[in-house]
Amino acid sequence: MSQENRGITPPKKGKLKKKGAGGNTGHVKTSNTDGTEEWICKKCNTVLRDDEGCQALTCDGCNNHLCLSCTSLTQQEFKALSRLQRDDVCWFCTSCKERVKQCFKGSNSCTASVPNIVEKLDEIVGKISLLENKVDSMQQEQKTQAKLAVKVTEEVVDEDVQSKGETVQTVTHENDTNKVVGEDGNQGPWITVTKHKARTPDLAKILKEALVEQRKAVDEQERRNHNLIIHNVDETDRKDMRKKQDEEFVKDLFENHLEVDVKVKEMYRLGKKTDNDSKRGRPLKITLENKEDRAVILNRLYKLKGAEDQIRRISVTADFSRDEREKIKALVQEAKNRTQQEVKGDYIHVVRGTYPKLQIIRKKQRKNSNLVSEEEI
Repeated sequence: MSQENRGITPPKKGKLKKKGAGGNTGHVKTSNTDGTEEWICKKCNTVLRDDEGCQALTCDGCNNHLCLSCTSLTQQEFKALSRLQRDDVCWFCTSCKERVKQCFKGSNSCTASVPNIVEKLDEIVGKISLLENKVDSMQQEQKTQAKLAVKVTEEVVDEDVQSKGETVQTVTHENDTNKVVGEDGNQGPWITVTKHKARTPDLAKILKEALVEQRKAVDEQERRNHNLIIHNVDETDRKDMRKKQDEEFVKDLFENHLEVDVKVKEMYRLGKKTDNDSKRGRPLKITLENKEDRAVILNRLYKLKGAEDQIRRISVTADFSRDEREKIKALVQEAKNRTQQEVKGDYIHVVRGTYPKLQIIRKKQRKNSNLVSEEEI
């Protein structure tokens, strides 16, 4: 009995999508007489004609065609699926369904690993930034040593040249009783002339001392590379609770806000506590076990923008030397001067970047915007 006689009204087209010529050419053929498309069921080899309203489905994975009896679908399920002629509805045969499941499992695994990948990328970016700063420091050190050597050499050479042109003469006149007879038979005073050559400075010693001083400066910078300075951290007046409170604050800052796992070697407040100190207290100096962690922390400070006021108001910087702080202060002052010179006041000049790669940029003035301060650099 045909499908029409059983009371089943076939859909206008049994396929979910218009496959046919776009499908597997080994299972599609076109009649030479009326141009009607025919499909062959991949599983039972039944010929399915399009004009008969055949109940067949095309797999969205392999593009093979299967008749309804080979799909394990009921008539109701087939009808419901046939009405959804949409690109976002897919059907897969049994073999393709397993492969799709594996793909989804792999995709979920990749999605779960994204946070770890982002964390690793942040760590890599921090290390790259640290390496760049280290290379810059080494290049600056080499330039400084070269200039120092040239300067010392020039000074030594100048002193040597001057000393060779100067002699000290000591003339001694003896008593008249000590006379000598010259070639002409005349007697004259005994005259002793002694020439003292000025002593040339030891060039090797001077250069060695200069390089030792330079080496001390490099070692000091290496120690500073492990340090961070945190400004505007509340400081309790109770001396017995101060250290514990600072440790708890730093642990919460690193673990819960910056989401970094670092080891702190030591921490202490800078300067002497006085009665005039505000509640925010003195700067807090932190020494890390691993200097690479400092770059990771500095690169994650953007996470503090949405934190509570106690965290958002702090300022975290590297441990700069006095000379570096003076240079940064001068650059910030220059940025303020440029802002004051703006005619309309629509733009401000701020210092951006990481030392020593700091630069002044011009940006559009925002409402209630404040200029960058020295502590923010």
